Amino acid sequence: VAIADGRHELTALLCNPVVPTLCEADCVTAPVAFTVLRLRPTAKTTISVFSPNGDGRRDTATGTYTFDVPSAGTLTVTNAAGATVRGPISLGTKPSGTYAWSWNGKSNAGTVAPDGTYTVVVDTSATKNEQAGVKGVARVSVRLDRTKPAISSLSASPTTFYPVYDGYKDTSSLGVTTKETTSSVVVSIYNSAGSKIRTITSTTSRPAGRVALAWNGKTGGGSLVKAGTFTYRVLVQDVAGNQTLSGKGSVTVNLK
Repeated sequence: VAIADGRHELTALLCNPVVPTLCEADCVTAPVAFTVLRLRPTAKTTISVFSPNGDGRRDTATGTYTFDVPSAGTLTVTNAAGATVRGPISLGTKPSGTYAWSWNGKSNAGTVAPDGTYTVVVDTSATKNEQAGVKGVARVSVRLDRTKPAISSLSASPTTFYPVYDGYKDTSSLGVTTKETTSSVVVSIYNSAGSKIRTITSTTSRPAGRVALAWNGKTGGGSLVKAGTFTYRVLVQDVAGNQTLSGKGSVTVNLK
């Protein structure tokens, strides 16, 4: 438990090393006074999982930091072993308030850091209660992920459906199996001439496993397609913004 800010006193008591609860009441040192002073900055993320690959989707980790008193600060990014990857970067001296931070995933060498979890550290220094050099620190974790989601088992269920809305195989579920959480799924459907006739999109987060969207046999304009075989592709995006596009699958529409 952290000691509260303010003035405190410390005394030492002689106790039995084998049974620490047995202490000599008359063997107590005189109290020693000390004062605890610290700053209390905070740090938060707005984008904590990111993929700095230049595709325009979640390329940068972002967030805010708050100074509780006017302070000077630095920002440093460390890896899981505690080694500095980026920084320290001066944040300057600023009034108390909330400010934005960002990290583009690059190290001090200018190269993109490996996939993994990193800590954004905000160190602050200020004068508090007329005491110079009072310190504070805030930390927040981010995850760098440039690996595209792995997908398998492209399939339509059922492979032939009857969009006549009688409750029997009215739609077909078109999808793939993933090994990680996805943030969006897009199914594109094409006719026999290769023209795209429908795009179905879901931005609902889905856990690892089968991710699929239902097609009701209609075009993007809302008209029912003619009977025949159609192809489709599935695009999945993970929480970091990485995307994987499937190969082509086929599904048959039968109006009988």
